[in-house]
Amino acid sequence: PDCNVNMVPRNFFGVSVDTCETCGGIYFDEGEVSQVRARGGDKAFEEIDNLVQPSPEYMQMEENMHRRCPSCSSTMRRYRYMYTSSVFLDSCENCGGIWIDNGELKKMKDYLESERASQKTAPNAEAREMAATLDAISIADHEKVERAHWIARAMAFYPWR
Repeated sequence: PDCNVNMVPRNFFGVSVDTCETCGGIYFDEGEVSQVRARGGDKAFEEIDNLVQPSPEYMQMEENMHRRCPSCSSTMRRYRYMYTSSVFLDSCENCGGIWIDNGELKKMKDYLESERASQKTAPNAEAREMAATLDAISIADHEKVERAHWIARAMAFYPWR
């Protein structure tokens, strides 16, 4: 999307992805990121990132805010990986492909590992807040059920004629 060169298909973990030999970016068709992760685990991200490198003469350009999808030429949308990470990826809303800049796969792996580690050590604030919300909903639902039972018992004694 940035270099305007033909991409080279490469096979990683049985998945063919398109790579740029100029900037080291990788284009995944829809579903290929999850296929690679399912077959190679989180470490596959770093492994691929190490194998796909920019050419020595590549000069990093300014971040292109309006990238074009290498597959269908639609404008790609920038989004934050896993909603809370500091990694930004580019996705095509038309065909579902994802463009990943050089180095971002390793950042994705690092983020997944840090999230997993933080979940093992202690529940984070968001998880505690969600649990408290679910408890409040459960209590409110229980109270509604109890009220409905009370009304049903009261109406059972009322003569409807």
